[in-house]
Amino acid sequence: MHGIILLSILNCRDTERIFVDLSGSPEPWHCPELRTVAESPAPGPSLPASWSKSLATARAPLSNMNPRKTSNPASPTTALELRLREIFASRNLTLYKISSLARGRYPRDSRYSIPRNLYFRLRSAKLTPTTHQLLALAELTGYRLRDWLAVFGLRLEEIPGWQALLERPRTTLIDPTADDLRASVPWFRELATAYDPPTVAPLSQLLGATGSRPLGQLLPENPRGYLYAKIGWQDALAFPELLAGSIVRANPQKATTVVEKAPGGISKEIFLVEHQGGYCCGRIQFNDGGRVALVTGQVPSANAEFRLGSDLKLLGVVDLEFRRLMPPRTTAPVASTEASLTPDLSRMGWLRSREQKQKRFSGNLFRLARGRAGLSLHQASDMSRRVATGLRDPRYFTSQASLSDYEAGKDSPRQIHKLISVCILYGLRLFDVLDSLGLWSDDTDLVSIPDHWLEPHLRVPKGAFAITQESPSAGRFLRNISEQMGEIPFFLRTALPPLVGLPELSLHDVFWVGGQANPLHPALRGALFVFVNRRKRRPRLWRGKSAWEQPLFLVRKRDGTYVLACCSFENHTILVHPFGRGFLRPQRLRNRVDADVMGQVVGILRSLPRPA
Repeated sequence: MHGIILLSILNCRDTERIFVDLSGSPEPWHCPELRTVAESPAPGPSLPASWSKSLATARAPLSNMNPRKTSNPASPTTALELRLREIFASRNLTLYKISSLARGRYPRDSRYSIPRNLYFRLRSAKLTPTTHQLLALAELTGYRLRDWLAVFGLRLEEIPGWQALLERPRTTLIDPTADDLRASVPWFRELATAYDPPTVAPLSQLLGATGSRPLGQLLPENPRGYLYAKIGWQDALAFPELLAGSIVRANPQKATTVVEKAPGGISKEIFLVEHQGGYCCGRIQFNDGGRVALVTGQVPSANAEFRLGSDLKLLGVVDLEFRRLMPPRTTAPVASTEASLTPDLSRMGWLRSREQKQKRFSGNLFRLARGRAGLSLHQASDMSRRVATGLRDPRYFTSQASLSDYEAGKDSPRQIHKLISVCILYGLRLFDVLDSLGLWSDDTDLVSIPDHWLEPHLRVPKGAFAITQESPSAGRFLRNISEQMGEIPFFLRTALPPLVGLPELSLHDVFWVGGQANPLHPALRGALFVFVNRRKRRPRLWRGKSAWEQPLFLVRKRDGTYVLACCSFENHTILVHPFGRGFLRPQRLRNRVDADVMGQVVGILRSLPRPA
């Protein structure tokens, strides 16, 4: 009541703001008359004691109602503030100096300004600096931009994981370079049974967990520059060798060798190619005059020739495939590829020159990437909502209006979460996008932030090196896997559980199947590992479906051997249906007498057989 009388005397209407300011908030006063009375050092009439008591009583509930005020000294924002102070001190800087340097470096661009009350903003709410502020911090401190993102809890390894997880109409590339080399990765040691592994065996029988190792120690010293892509449901031209939704790897070095030795005719290898409409996988027919044509299997496509190098670019030879055998989230019939893909393939022209003209204009970059992914603004926005839900952060959601503004070139994404979301949706590389926008070029000259100042997910456990002192490929089994695969796609480690539909993936769910000489299903040719859902043990054969649409099951016989094939139940009998040319009689096994169904195969990692 006394507070209302005071406001009447001073003719100030902002009652709620007055109490918030008197409660200790550093925000500016909205009533200059009251500020004069409260802060005037000159002797004069003071506030009555009853009024001061009333204001003190009103201060507590308003402080508790303010969601931006935090009093817990052990909160994550307080820990972040301490890390920032130590990082700045390592460069003989303070927040005040950083703010002054940013203002002097970018005097005409307020987007790069670092606020002097940054600690208060981080302490009072869960805030993250904008894209331009992070760039300014990296440039002024000399630390890598990737590490500054990790300081604020932004995990770049989520980019390739979500790029591999999302289903799109057309084939898009996956960025494996977003992984941090200091991230800890679980690793294993070989058991005694791994020296002579059977034809089919669970990995729990061959390997044992030994802690974690930094990712940089598990990668080869001389990487081959593999390219990874996810095949869309509208341009699966290599069907049935490669299915829609599969994740493939292409070797660029093999492409050059194949082209040099190409005598003409249809290639036996499957290529990952780039054209004006995007990317796709298929076989190539080499014609005279440096012209080639895309050859498909069972999918009809345009009968058109392309000039190699200008109209069509060979990116690499596909040598590895991860095939998901679960029904995808978004499905579309393969027959729809004729209507949507054929016009793009028949109207390709001057790929390289067009990309160079559009590279520096941000709007064309995002518009071209969205068109290559085959997404509409509505579809892209819905996919970003799924990303935000999966990462449990609403800041990754990007509305249709924001996506349209980015394509119109009105503004680049200021929030780093929006920029990461766009890279996930369109299959872009974050640092390539920053370079195209003219914001960042390279951070090779910058140093890394020490590990103890990064988020815990990037720290390596202390006992990891002592446990795995031996070389990770010293054993025979791991060495053979390394030779067959060439390079392990570690970026799939975060995407594998949702891809195969298993919340927690263990060694008991992954089976080694590389010893099969004559598999009973064509999808198992060249298979190295299969992922099994042990909860689904009721086999069923779908009548009227092709061999590629039938589910596969893992059956364990009483002698300890395994069978991988399509199965069905008939009067307590397991019928194993092999697929091949001609008539093949199904094998009969008595359920729980001769064999047991271990589970349904939900994923296959296979190496494409080398052409004869």
